[in-house]
Amino acid sequence: MYRGELCANWKLRVEPRLFGLDDAVAGHVQLVVLTGEPGIGKTSTAEQLAARAHGVAVLWGRCWEQEGAPAFWPAVQVLRAAAQRRAPSTLGRQMVGSISYIAHLVPEMQCWVPDIEAPPDLESGAARFRLFDAIATFLKDVANQMPLLLILDDLHWADQASLLLLHFLASQLREARLLVLGLYRDVDVAADHPLALAFSSLIAAGQCLEMRGLA
Repeated sequence: MYRGELCANWKLRVEPRLFGLDDAVAGHVQLVVLTGEPGIGKTSTAEQLAARAHGVAVLWGRCWEQEGAPAFWPAVQVLRAAAQRRAPSTLGRQMVGSISYIAHLVPEMQCWVPDIEAPPDLESGAARFRLFDAIATFLKDVANQMPLLLILDDLHWADQASLLLLHFLASQLREARLLVLGLYRDVDVAADHPLALAFSSLIAAGQCLEMRGLA
């Protein structure tokens, strides 16, 4: 894992290479975590990176602080946005065997693609694994068409299921044109926080960039 620091006043000088975007475009999946205190500029830095990611599809997933958000909410936003970029016929071809699982999270797919089987029950461990594998396969297929930048904001509010999915993607998508950038507030992550518990394994093969203010 690479760990570095970024100065909070650097927003006009965002360099995609510092986030591993070049490596991701070349086919080597990258996982980067950008952390810092509230208001220091994590989201605006990610927006600057997205603006400079030429020839790359940018998909955002934002966690929700309040109650009521469904499990996998960041993934739902990413999958919905990725699916909306494709014609129904293309979706049907790309997601043979997996579309019913993803439709469990994105019900709109049942309108976009006819004759989808009823979404399966995801309560069992085996069904959840098949869901994770379906999402990984779909994202890899999408990235084969155009490199992907997934920006997951406010991970300190992520549910446990979303963190498990992120860990799965990081471990399974070894050769994909994909950069996953996760943002979180370090002051909101105590030792018993789910993100802290998953942190070491989550970015063991990635890099952590810490934003710090000027002295």
